[in-house]
Amino acid sequence: MKIAELARQMIELSGYVPERDVPIQFTGLRPGEKLYEELLIEPEQAEVTTHPRIFRSHEPLPETITIQAEIGVLKKAIAENDLETALGVMRRLVPEYGPVEQTQLLQAGPVLSQSVSSKLMN
Repeated sequence: MKIAELARQMIELSGYVPERDVPIQFTGLRPGEKLYEELLIEPEQAEVTTHPRIFRSHEPLPETITIQAEIGVLKKAIAENDLETALGVMRRLVPEYGPVEQTQLLQAGPVLSQSVSSKLMN
């Protein structure tokens, strides 16, 4: 269901008229917000629950020692502004990871150090 449609329904259920009584504003994504949701599980691996439309998944996770080691490498890469190493760690830990678009980085504000930001822009 689209968020705009959900907003309209919620406004109507509250006894108001969308856009007349309650305006709907599109503000864009804020840092950390997703543009869309995606299912990360394979349907054939999903376990059935008591509800016919709700499924359960047990995703494989790296060992704790592996995560701790990779986080150590990530912290060092960030401290040294080593973008390639940091992105490599992210890809190893989260195979579905993809770096954000440059426009999203600019909208997020001054989160990255200047040298990392300049590497991203080149």
